[in-house]
Amino acid sequence: MKKLNRFSLSLSVTSLIIMAFSTVIRAQTDGETLYEDAVCVDTNAGEFCMELFPDIAPSTVNNFLNYITSGRYDDTIIHRAVPSFVIQGGGYYSNPLGTPVTKDAAVVNEFGRSNLRGTVAMARLGGQVNSATSEWFVNVVNNTGLDTVDQGFTVFGEIITGMSVVDSIAVAPRADLRGSLGGAFGEVPLTDQDIDGVNTDDLVLVNRIYITDVIVNDSDMGSGDGGGGTGNEDQTTATYTVSTDSFTLPVRVGNQLYRILMIRNPEAAGAVFSVVTTRIFSLVDVGQETALMDLDAGTLFIPSITVGNRIFTDVEMSLTEFSTLTFKLESFNKP
Repeated sequence: MKKLNRFSLSLSVTSLIIMAFSTVIRAQTDGETLYEDAVCVDTNAGEFCMELFPDIAPSTVNNFLNYITSGRYDDTIIHRAVPSFVIQGGGYYSNPLGTPVTKDAAVVNEFGRSNLRGTVAMARLGGQVNSATSEWFVNVVNNTGLDTVDQGFTVFGEIITGMSVVDSIAVAPRADLRGSLGGAFGEVPLTDQDIDGVNTDDLVLVNRIYITDVIVNDSDMGSGDGGGGTGNEDQTTATYTVSTDSFTLPVRVGNQLYRILMIRNPEAAGAVFSVVTTRIFSLVDVGQETALMDLDAGTLFIPSITVGNRIFTDVEMSLTEFSTLTFKLESFNKP
């Protein structure tokens, strides 16, 4: 599914080959499934990706893709999270907070698959079967009861990687913002809780939703990661994304915890990564091991990174440019 180009990972036709500081296009190998045109949701709480079902719900999938390609899901929020039920997004922007997404005409209901854990379905108005527009939700548990409500809620996709991110959002602290934002904001998940109240940067922000190819290790299919995924996301500090040559990770800087996005510079000599300064988000706790950034010493230590089906440990980087928070790979332990 994923790789770290200059983290010494290359693929032959039949097996992974460790090659120091190589840059090779990631390819599918035996024991892996390629999901073409999958959809990934990049949030400040982590990323999760889904397979779409155009054969089951063609109108719904086309509707969903229209919102993605027009950029209307970018800079929105996950505005609802109910433990042991669902997380829901696609309806409102983060700035100005609570502004509704511009909606297309409602789509016809296309129920044809059960609302099981990890499936993605369309939200709609109560009692109105053909009223789905932009809002979608992920089933955190088997919600088979939704299959019989008003002719069933249309399932149009399924999580293939990052279900652990979905689970963490579902159990996050929540705020009731109905007084200031309206009735849809009674169960808003939070990434942080400040003494000065709930601000936009305390919410689960959807930075973007984009279309990409995703490779999943077949041995992890049905492992509880929503029908796919490497299964390593719960075990490691970060997971490298092949399509963007990037990874997100929780990192401690002094006494503060943040989630950051790092992107590789393909033109630089060696393995060089820069922090995307517009994608730094404050966190309270992520429930996993975190990286350590010491700006005085100029070091970044990452306990582990998932690269495809390999886990590299004790990854050490050195700061080469303070103004851009650019780091160069120095050492790591091979799997």
